[in-house]
Amino acid sequence: MANDESNNRVENFGKPPSRIATLDFTRGLAIFLMTFFHGFNHVFDPSWFTSDPSVIFDTIHPIAIAPIGFLVYLGTWNSFFLLVSITVNTLGMVKSAQKGANLEKILLRRIITGLFLFIADYIIEALLYYGYFGNGIKNGAWSAISRFWLHFFGIRTLQIIAWSIVITSVINYFLLRKNGHQKYVRNMIIFGILALSVLISTQFVQNAVDNMPWESPAGYTGGGWPDIGIQEYNASFRTWIFVQIAGGLEPFFPYLCTSFVGAMIGLTVCLAKPPKYITPFFGSTGLLMMILGAVLIALGYPMVFDTRSSLPVFLLQLGGQMGLLMLFFRRVEFKGRGKVFADNWLSRELRLWSMASLSIYALEIFDFVPASFMNLIAGRFVGHNFLLRTFNQPHQMGYALLYACFSLLCYIGLIRVWSLANFTGSFEWFLLRVQNGFRKPKLNRLDVDLILNKTGWIIFVDQASDIKQVWIHRIQQKFKKTDEEILQ
Repeated sequence: MANDESNNRVENFGKPPSRIATLDFTRGLAIFLMTFFHGFNHVFDPSWFTSDPSVIFDTIHPIAIAPIGFLVYLGTWNSFFLLVSITVNTLGMVKSAQKGANLEKILLRRIITGLFLFIADYIIEALLYYGYFGNGIKNGAWSAISRFWLHFFGIRTLQIIAWSIVITSVINYFLLRKNGHQKYVRNMIIFGILALSVLISTQFVQNAVDNMPWESPAGYTGGGWPDIGIQEYNASFRTWIFVQIAGGLEPFFPYLCTSFVGAMIGLTVCLAKPPKYITPFFGSTGLLMMILGAVLIALGYPMVFDTRSSLPVFLLQLGGQMGLLMLFFRRVEFKGRGKVFADNWLSRELRLWSMASLSIYALEIFDFVPASFMNLIAGRFVGHNFLLRTFNQPHQMGYALLYACFSLLCYIGLIRVWSLANFTGSFEWFLLRVQNGFRKPKLNRLDVDLILNKTGWIIFVDQASDIKQVWIHRIQQKFKKTDEEILQ
């Protein structure tokens, strides 16, 4: 039945908040994977591999290469969080336009969100795991105040999300005015051109920035731009600008392409009835990206993924992310399975992660808790300090993966306990207050019982007729019966 908050079909009989199960699940999945790989990366030093990826064929048993390669591939998926975030941001903005909301106010809220994320990013990176306190805990270097300065010359996941929210929201503001939400084809073409333009120009922009006359510290043996050591040594406003454009880890080029693709997906899923061809269209485009990325690597293009991803690696990343998102839409919303999918145990767990995804990202420093515990019970016996990256050999990868699983279990416990208080004090909790001018807002988005148990799930087929036809077709295929026989 229709819901006031959505033009799509909603699997519910009341007036609950309406959500798309795939987007809740995949946003939770993105932060879940990120947390797991953070735990692995905190204890394992892969420099033997990142300096020359081909060495894996000489050091790893052939049977283990495929699963390890898949894990490495998933470990580069930081931008999956970006893709889903911008999809959700665009979806919300278009829904507001469809209801006739004041677009200026909507844009202002998005800009406030972007500014909040910039501030949150600085707090996280300058103070927490990779910042002052994290460096002090790991190395005992409590006088390293350069951590407050160094972070200005890097661009990570939260910063590119902040930039992307502001940039795509400004574009959407101009597209959605004067009933612009009804001009789906025009809007898709504009974002498609923008995405393609960023993709095509990425290699040229990166080469131009890399080849500028950057100075290196005496005796510096790093990789040069976009290495953080080069950026900090060339500290200036000019350097800061070029860090945003082409620095490490997730600069505008190429990651604005991911943002624009996310906007295109968001524009599509908020249609009254999204067409079924969107999944093969986006899925096939993603597959072509992956094929092109593999071909470029075969032709000798560099395979860089530990600083700023090279173009072939980016194509492999975005193509796989688009394919996974389309697979879920195909199997859930286009099959009318929103509620069934949302209520399974794994989906409920990841939807819980989705509710506090920003806070979980910010709490990377919590990994010191399981690391300290492992030091206490096993560190002296295995000869490793779990606060540092002391696992650095191929045969030690399994130990690092076991630690990452243990760390993940600790985060699961933390999130479940925090959810009992509806994530009070989280970054999301503060953001809702900032957006409402510090007036007490409705915190429905953080009401765990409401989101987990009382949500209406949007599907892309008619609640009665389309789902019935799907099951009739399945029974026909299995038992070779007519429509009349089945309905009897």
